[in-house]
Amino acid sequence: SSFEVSVIGTDLTWINRVSEDRAIKLQGEVFHQNRRNSEYEVVDEVTGEIYRNDLDGTLWGAYGLADYKFHPQWSAGFRGDYVELVDNAVLNPDIAEVAYSGYLTFHQSEFARWRAQLTHFTAVDGEDGDWQLMLQGTFSIGEHKHKIS
Repeated sequence: SSFEVSVIGTDLTWINRVSEDRAIKLQGEVFHQNRRNSEYEVVDEVTGEIYRNDLDGTLWGAYGLADYKFHPQWSAGFRGDYVELVDNAVLNPDIAEVAYSGYLTFHQSEFARWRAQLTHFTAVDGEDGDWQLMLQGTFSIGEHKHKIS
């Protein structure tokens, strides 16, 4: 009872090797934060008004991912994200940011991969959101190289 913030989280990954070259991966994580008696201050950007409040409540975050490796070098997947922001809890409690992403990954080798991802994102202000296109390269280098999965 003497702690101001308590946090708990868990994650789970399940991989099913359909064949030598094909696999299905399901992955998810949940994060929960309980804040008690935290003095919190937020400035409204429009009016300039300062809100002071004791933040008593819970905040959640989670993601879920489904990935299908359909070829030795190619995989595709979908991811959904949900997060309630700490700095939004005073002005807009119970409103969260939500994002949905689809991606295509090229596994160049066991130590390098390339990914193109398209994400639709809805912000806490309730607006329809934004579309983002991201390109990513991931490389494993060094003395003890570990495979990228």
